[in-house]
Amino acid sequence: MSWFCGLLGNFDKSDIDKLSLFKTNTSLSIDNENFHLLIGQKDINIYYSEQTKTSGFCVSGIGIKTSEMKFNLLNSNSWETYSNSTENSSLPEGHYCGVVWKNNKVLFFNDLLGIKYIYVLECDNKVYFSNRVDILTKVCDNFSFDLNELMPAWFLTAKTSTKSLLNNITRLNGIVTYQNGKIIKNTKNEWSPDFDTKTTTSDFNEVLQNIVQLFVNDNKHLSLGFTGGLDSRLLLSYLLKIKNNNWDTFTFGNDNLPDVKYSKNISHKLGFKHLIYDYEVPNSEQLLNDLKTYISYTGISIPVSEMIQFGMHKHFAQKQMITMDGSYGETYRRQMLNKLLLLGKEDLLNKNTQNISKYIKSSRPNIFNADLENSIVNSINNSIFEVFDLLPPIKEIGFENWLDLYAIKVKLPNTTALSQQCLDTISTSYTAFIQPSLLNIGLTLPLKERINGKMFRKLIKQNSAQLTQFPLVKNQSSYPYGLGNKASWLWTKAKGKIIPPFKWNLNHLVLNILKEYICDKTNNQNFTQNNMYNTQLIKTAVNEYYNGNNSYAGIVEWSITFELWQDSLRK
Repeated sequence: MSWFCGLLGNFDKSDIDKLSLFKTNTSLSIDNENFHLLIGQKDINIYYSEQTKTSGFCVSGIGIKTSEMKFNLLNSNSWETYSNSTENSSLPEGHYCGVVWKNNKVLFFNDLLGIKYIYVLECDNKVYFSNRVDILTKVCDNFSFDLNELMPAWFLTAKTSTKSLLNNITRLNGIVTYQNGKIIKNTKNEWSPDFDTKTTTSDFNEVLQNIVQLFVNDNKHLSLGFTGGLDSRLLLSYLLKIKNNNWDTFTFGNDNLPDVKYSKNISHKLGFKHLIYDYEVPNSEQLLNDLKTYISYTGISIPVSEMIQFGMHKHFAQKQMITMDGSYGETYRRQMLNKLLLLGKEDLLNKNTQNISKYIKSSRPNIFNADLENSIVNSINNSIFEVFDLLPPIKEIGFENWLDLYAIKVKLPNTTALSQQCLDTISTSYTAFIQPSLLNIGLTLPLKERINGKMFRKLIKQNSAQLTQFPLVKNQSSYPYGLGNKASWLWTKAKGKIIPPFKWNLNHLVLNILKEYICDKTNNQNFTQNNMYNTQLIKTAVNEYYNGNNSYAGIVEWSITFELWQDSLRK
């Protein structure tokens, strides 16, 4: 689908043959003297053109052209125009990565926020490239982990740099120009909002409305991922203003899930089309095949049970629908990294990396050998320290703005971006809230407009006042619409003591389906002799879990996530 790979430099037929192993029935190959491109499948989210024998382009993802607050999708013709002046043009909105070749020059580029990436592997005067890292690990003799990148990616909510987790494989960011197989120019994407700019809620409203209505106005069918939260409700409020039927909403889950209950109730009372897709978990063989495909993109960013959602998007691909969701809406409500804001101000000012790590640690368990402990601590501290070089000084833009920028420039490219890479191979999906033009406005609004979702509530009331009549859902529990951040937290906490919140059990379902595979895997020689693992901890967790002790579920799920990821990279 939306993937490509290729070669440049001094390569021969044997090198091309290695990439040919990934061909499908609908693949397309493009060749000239010093360049070879294989487009995976010519069907979805892929744009390309071989203009002449010596020039052309290929782009994976969605591009959006902006002009005077108007938004238009880039088609193949638009991308062709852009590709002719890539080095001198400003990058469009959207999420994409691409390659342009002209004579003996090859340019790689990706979107401003770094949501999509191209990986390169240089060896023996030739360069392999792809937007799928697993292709590169399979054409080289072996692969190894860069522990300085892997350990922060595992133990923190997001590592700092956009470097690859693998040695000798580079993750490109920006516009990188090769000539005769060598880099001659590297212009990194340095997006950041101007915090001195004066913006208003009205500015934000106009841009967001154009983004939300973009596909519907382009005569495409849009389906909004609608939950009981504030972010998707704001997006819905813009769709309710549209007079055509080119949109609907959907929710994943069964009737017991609070998001399903409340979204169904709202759609019924307001009279718009809403679809419920209960989770479909295939048999063990198909599940393993799917997981290995998905995890080759997502790596260790999400556990295997959450990957079930990717398969659900096949429904939208079959109907040629475009999906949108409310991810990262929290950015404009000052809801990102609040633990660090409340407890870590002094540590941030003093750059106390050891204390900061406590506030941004992930839920992933330590499954590694004790011999790696020093490497783990040092790499985490170094990764956090890099943040202070990446972002403006805290005293210049304030704690809240600094943390919101952290979420966009650090968390986004290292977590959500990987899921977007995977989704682009299944269906057409985009996130309204992570477009640069909206971020330029939203992050520069006065804090008083953003805290407690004040602006979101104002816009929802303005667009569709009926939506304010329904409770909101947070952490699988409902609370009154008008409550702010702290009040809603206290409400759901107190309510949870009286009425137990909905318990998510998809992870147990997936682990039970994979039981035979997991038990075999943890007794396999490759696993037991892997010097990275604390094999005794993992084997004990597997035994305990399948003997009924659910407290070990996290260790089992994350261990098999890591092992499946390694499998996806192997030949």
